[in-house]
Amino acid sequence: NGVWQYNGASWLQHSQLSNLSVHLLEETMDEKIWVGTLTDGIWGYDGKNWSQPVKLKNTEILSMLATKDGKLWVGTFANGLWQFDGTSWLQQERPSGGKTGDTGISALLETKNSQVLAGTWGEGLWSFNGSQWIHENAPIRGNIVAKIYQTKAGEIWVHYRDVLTPDGRPTITLNWGIDRLDNDTWYQVFYRSFLSAFLESSTGNIWVGMSKWVSATSEWGLWLYNGTDWESQEELKGK
Repeated sequence: NGVWQYNGASWLQHSQLSNLSVHLLEETMDEKIWVGTLTDGIWGYDGKNWSQPVKLKNTEILSMLATKDGKLWVGTFANGLWQFDGTSWLQQERPSGGKTGDTGISALLETKNSQVLAGTWGEGLWSFNGSQWIHENAPIRGNIVAKIYQTKAGEIWVHYRDVLTPDGRPTITLNWGIDRLDNDTWYQVFYRSFLSAFLESSTGNIWVGMSKWVSATSEWGLWLYNGTDWESQEELKGK
């Protein structure tokens, strides 16, 4: 149903994008609004007009990230990873499986030390050191990254899946889970679990909404991690 803007009193639908399937929004340092769509690429709004980069027209956008240096990173399903510096668009040769654009760029994150991480469908986790992309030696099952988060303490949390369809998309299996990276060591947090929401509170607690496979049943709920133990919130069990 397109893009809507709230001006403090009412909601306004932007007619130029009214028929698009929008699922991503970012704002760059120049206050430009960027919209990622499922079928019609990326659009930018400068406060008056919408424009679309020709290179990403009719492209399925999987991820977007506006970094502190003013750049915009855009991950696609079949057209690789792109970087916009405010003037020109540059396609990245990697992450990939060998040929540019041969893997979906499913998740993007800027870490506390300004490093950019990219999660892929089938080629695992990658990091950008400012000049080149490095394939991280992360024991992620299936090398399929769905989401990436970072805590205030600097831990990297990764939600993964394990099997791709023939056309390169994650399929439904039981072997989904959550891993975390702490001081160069990876730990398994949950196995056979589907992560739907992640939040670190102001007190440092981790809240996770997920579906956990228990005794041949998929059980939805909310979990709390206090730094030592996990506790299921019984009031929201099954929701």
